[in-house]
Amino acid sequence: MSRILLVAPTDEFGARLTDAFGAVIDEAVGHWWNRSLIDEPVVAAAKLGAEAPSVVLLSPGVAVIDDPWSAVSMDSLIGLARELSRAHPEIAIALLTEPKMEFYASAMRAGIRDVLDPESSLGDLRTRVSDLLGVADRLRVPPAERMASQGSVVTMLEPKGGSGKTSIVSNLAVLMAERMPGRVVLLDLDLQFGDLTDALLLEPKYTIAEAARLPGVLDATTLKALLTRRNDLFVLCAPNNPADADLISPEKVGEIISLLKAEFEWVLIDTSAGLIEPALTVLERTTNLVLLASLDIFSIRNLRKTVEILDQLGVAVPNRHLVLNRSDSKVGLDRTEAVLQLGMRKAVEVPSSRQVPLSLNKGQPIVEMQPRSLVSRRIADLAEDLIATQEKLTGWSSR
Repeated sequence: MSRILLVAPTDEFGARLTDAFGAVIDEAVGHWWNRSLIDEPVVAAAKLGAEAPSVVLLSPGVAVIDDPWSAVSMDSLIGLARELSRAHPEIAIALLTEPKMEFYASAMRAGIRDVLDPESSLGDLRTRVSDLLGVADRLRVPPAERMASQGSVVTMLEPKGGSGKTSIVSNLAVLMAERMPGRVVLLDLDLQFGDLTDALLLEPKYTIAEAARLPGVLDATTLKALLTRRNDLFVLCAPNNPADADLISPEKVGEIISLLKAEFEWVLIDTSAGLIEPALTVLERTTNLVLLASLDIFSIRNLRKTVEILDQLGVAVPNRHLVLNRSDSKVGLDRTEAVLQLGMRKAVEVPSSRQVPLSLNKGQPIVEMQPRSLVSRRIADLAEDLIATQEKLTGWSSR
């Protein structure tokens, strides 16, 4: 049986997969084509399901003059995908065609997980097909276990700017993605002045603004097409133009988080300073709240007020984690006393370091630039706290 089944008029794309993965993929790729059955989706889906593939790649082929059987319509392929997804939800389905935003919505409704450009680079093909295989593996996990291992929403909250929130969350996301490749997404909800693109040296083709502009109901396939990939981490970037922040309603923010939560095991969110309306929408969906303060009286007091407001509003985040950034600052404040003032029993204490602003200016996280530094080790401690909390809640390991 083939793990990857190519449904196309020819098996030429199989050669590209071999080039992308090497000869090791040869026996894992099969080819199926029965043009007369393509327009009979129930029968075709039964035939494909009998092959028990993990991934099905659907290609319309290339139309040839005077040969009406040389290609199929996109409507026919989407109809087949819909029936295959209904009958075999454990199979990850993708389209092999030039990506066009206008059919993403119908593709997603049909159960299609991705749209791959067959002419894209071998590296991109290898990454995307590997992701599909990973999705298929997760789909085969019993639903209860799958739900337990997905959907942790980690929100960074800093009531007053300047405490290093973007630095902490970007490094945390990179570190967690290294440990759990393809299972972590970072969402920049500092909608006017988000700077994760600079912190991670990204050049996004799309941002959250495009998600807001799309007509109709947003779906997971379309949203995933808007993500920017950085190694093993996915990022949905803030708008390039601060004015575009007005396009993104709290309802849209909630919709985006719900879709990301269904697709990724970890959703890390960078918010703007303060408790503006989108932040409250985020907090309602948050499973782990990371409260950030620097070791100065204004930051501590503002964070304490924020916690009091959340309690008064009845915003019940199950798990709260405290990070004291620049915790070794000699400013006359006792770290232990600061933690107690915030109603917490402990904090992850991240020391000051000249390397942090240098890494930000370079767009290279310090967990990559200096993985053994004390700052990197403390961020690793935060990651471990989050993972341990997840395992305690669900009884399911996400490592």
